[in-house]
Amino acid sequence: MTQIYEVTPKREHYASMVDVLCQNRGFDEAEKLMAQMPFESDVIMWFNSCRSHKNHKLTKEAANQLFNMEEFRDACRYINLSNIYAVAGQWDNVSKVKKVMRDRGVSKVPAYSWVGIKHQTHVFSATDKSHPPTKKILGKIDALTMQMDKKGYKPDITWALHDMDKDITIEFL
Repeated sequence: MTQIYEVTPKREHYASMVDVLCQNRGFDEAEKLMAQMPFESDVIMWFNSCRSHKNHKLTKEAANQLFNMEEFRDACRYINLSNIYAVAGQWDNVSKVKKVMRDRGVSKVPAYSWVGIKHQTHVFSATDKSHPPTKKILGKIDALTMQMDKKGYKPDITWALHDMDKDITIEFL
């Protein structure tokens, strides 16, 4: 990268490579890269590798590092950890992470989606029902969902990160 494109790799480049290595070659190669980086690996790199490899022991170590950082206020890392625990079905740990967030005054900023239709931008958040055509949109989604169900589509609920009944989880998707 440096020789061909004359670009010095930044933390983000290394984080992407760690993720790719975890998913394709295994954690050992990712760990080697993290050890060779010109800066210290961060908690997010460890979390992503833990998630890719379902390495719960290492997740716990990374969580301990995070929880020992009293001054840390970035919700992304807590949410990432919570999601790793949720995927593993460790709902008690999800609750612990959320409690630590509350205790430290860390909150997640709601995510928004934008869609442009006929030169007009519409903004939505996940639970917002205030947008005028919400009922019409949800009706269309229900109709499409029924069509997909009839064709045999089965949703992947692996990343549904709430502890709830399977049917309710599918409905939330």
